[in-house]
Amino acid sequence: MLGKVIEGDAERDAIHVAIAPAMAACKLHPGQEVGIDGHGQANPTVQAIGIVDPFLKECVYAGTCIYVCLFPETVTGMRHHWSHPAFDNSADKSAESDSVVYLKAFAEDAYLSYDQLLDILENYCKHDEHFTQQGTEAAREAYGQCNEEVFWKHVKTVTGLEKPAVSSWSAPFCCTC
Repeated sequence: MLGKVIEGDAERDAIHVAIAPAMAACKLHPGQEVGIDGHGQANPTVQAIGIVDPFLKECVYAGTCIYVCLFPETVTGMRHHWSHPAFDNSADKSAESDSVVYLKAFAEDAYLSYDQLLDILENYCKHDEHFTQQGTEAAREAYGQCNEEVFWKHVKTVTGLEKPAVSSWSAPFCCTC
């Protein structure tokens, strides 16, 4: 993990680092600790939440838009699109809220609970498993009647999961035959 010394064996790896665009409030140096001030600007005089893009080759001046790399283990909901208490996430919440409403309505039409639906989708996307619904084919029928592109857009917004490009199954739901 970055930000800590390595103890024991370590291997090469790749990591996700949460980044956010911000306007520099003043002259900033690559790797300098900054927080986000009341104007939404990267500022070294407020509580630090991350560092200025450490890969910049030179300092930047006030008014320059840069990336702030947030400290490890400080963001929530990491799915390539994250949230952090220092940033306004209302637009994200609105899109996620619309998608949650869509998926809850789909779950209801499919005679599934919302949590069941999310588990089924995770198993399909991560483990190539389909779901066979006992006693009804409501889930398979609901999927057959929906716009798949819209369905998967909402799934990705809520869960970060994408429809597998290659799968043994054409859909997450299967008939009981």
